[in-house]
Amino acid sequence: MRTDYHWSTGCFRRTLGPEVAAGFQDGLENIIVVPDPTTNYTLMDFLRPALAASNAGLLVTGHSLGAGLATMVALWLENQLPNNNGPTSTTITPITFAAPGIGNQDFANLYESTFSNSLRYVNQYDLIPMGYGSIETLIKQYSPAPTLWDYSEATYIALEIIGAGTDRVYVQTNQNQGTISFAGPTPSSSNTFTEEVEIQHSTSTYLGYLVGTGTAATAAGK
Repeated sequence: MRTDYHWSTGCFRRTLGPEVAAGFQDGLENIIVVPDPTTNYTLMDFLRPALAASNAGLLVTGHSLGAGLATMVALWLENQLPNNNGPTSTTITPITFAAPGIGNQDFANLYESTFSNSLRYVNQYDLIPMGYGSIETLIKQYSPAPTLWDYSEATYIALEIIGAGTDRVYVQTNQNQGTISFAGPTPSSSNTFTEEVEIQHSTSTYLGYLVGTGTAATAAGK
């Protein structure tokens, strides 16, 4: 986990407060600086004039890895978009699907205090949102269907050791409002562990809930 960052023009600099996983920080920096190969525009080069001209709101969304990055991109945009004559009244709405925990409690607090309109969708059987902050739940998931222990005892033991050190660090966003939790397909003993992981994490499972073909859901903090 990278420690002690605050927003600057185009990157993080060290300070006290929110912490994020190093891999996600690297991903954010790529999103910020890598230009479109055709226009040579960066993301901000495109967004500032487009939003100023349209006065539109901005939806930031993603699934899985993209959802983790979306939480960081939304905060970066909120902080940086008004600079250099950019629009100052753009409403940014983050909506994530199957996001893993990517930062500490300070990061989650910053995100939630900034975006009271954010939504986080999570399938309660999906393992990806359990990393890294709920490894104890992750390694026991899917019983009576095949579990991680059935699939790989070595992986189970490794995650159990990691979990003892990371569960106190990584947390999910939307702890007080905006989390929508639903039950995906009932785990089946006819599936292998990896098949069950794929089914529960798939975009089709989340889309099925959104369009009403999934199972009943509960909304927390709404």
